[in-house]
Amino acid sequence: MDYSQAKFKDVSGLGESFVGDLNKDAQSSLRAVLNYNFGAEYTVPFVDARVRAGYFTQKSPYKDDPSDYDKKFLTLGIGYLLDGELSFDVAYMYGWWKDFGENYGYAESRTLQDITLHNAVFGVSFRF
Repeated sequence: MDYSQAKFKDVSGLGESFVGDLNKDAQSSLRAVLNYNFGAEYTVPFVDARVRAGYFTQKSPYKDDPSDYDKKFLTLGIGYLLDGELSFDVAYMYGWWKDFGENYGYAESRTLQDITLHNAVFGVSFRF
C-alpha cells in the first residue's frame, strides 16, 4: 500500500493552498509499505473441530519509523462444525506496538506509549 499517494481534496472553507500543503506533507512524510498475513488451520480428525493460528502486521506508513511502530498481531481460534450445518467459532487476537502523541504542538510535549490489544470473538453460522 502506497500511503504517499494519498491526496486531500479541497474541502469547502479550507482553501487550495492549505490542502496543497497537506498533500506535500503526505508525499514527503509517508511511504509505501508491505503488510503481510500468515495463518494455518488444522482439522482434527473424527471430531469436526478446526484449530487456527495466525500472525499479521500493519506497517507504519511514516518514513523513518522503526519497526517498533508497526502493529503486530497474533491470532488463535477454534471452530466446531455440528452436523455439517451449524458452526461455532471462538477466536482471540493479541496485538502490540509503540506510538506517541503530541500534547501541545509538534515535539513540545510528547507522550510515548506501549500499546497492547486483546480481542475475543465468538461466532455462530448456519450453512444451507
